[in-house]
Parts: sequence; C-alpha cells; structure tokens
Amino acid sequence: MKIIHDHIKSIEEELEGAKRYAEKYVTCKAKGHGDTASTYKKMAHDELDHAINVYDMAADDIEHIESIYKLPEHEYEAWESMKRRYAEHIALVRQMLSI
Repeated sequence: MKIIHDHIKSIEEELEGAKRYAEKYVTCKAKGHGDTASTYKKMAHDELDHAINVYDMAADDIEHIESIYKLPEHEYEAWESMKRRYAEHIALVRQMLSI
C-alpha cells in the first residue's frame, strides 16, 4: 500500500535527519562549540519529534486498515522492519544527545 510505504519513507527521513544532527552535536560539543552544539541538539530533537509524530500517524492508519482487512504479508513485514529500525534509531540518537 502506498500509504504505508509513504509513512515508512517519511519516518526514515526524519530519523536520518535526527541522527545527522546528533552526530554534528557530538562533534561540536567535543570541539567546545557550545552554542552550535546546542543548536544541533535542538534540531535533532525536532527531527525526533517529527519521526515520532509520523510513526504515530502510521500506526493509527495501519490499525484502521487492519480493522477492515488483513495486510498483505509484504506490507506487514515492511512495517515490522520499520518498527525495529525506529526503536534502534530512537535509542541511538537519544544516547548521542545524552553526551
């Protein structure tokens, strides 16, 4: 289904953005660039918030779809894979931002 793949793509983009900004945060903080590091940290949090919002919308849409009919196996597997990657990325970025 296009809607599921669109949600997955959006979540991946937001998570990648969060990771990219978190890496820049760590680099700037290590170099003593506190103001720039703080900006990157805020940007990473914003991207995480976006990812969480899209994930929640996707979960709601999938729940609605599944109330009507069973998802095809490949759609189900794509969503399950996304849920695992989502959890891993969230944990990684939060760990990086805790430094």
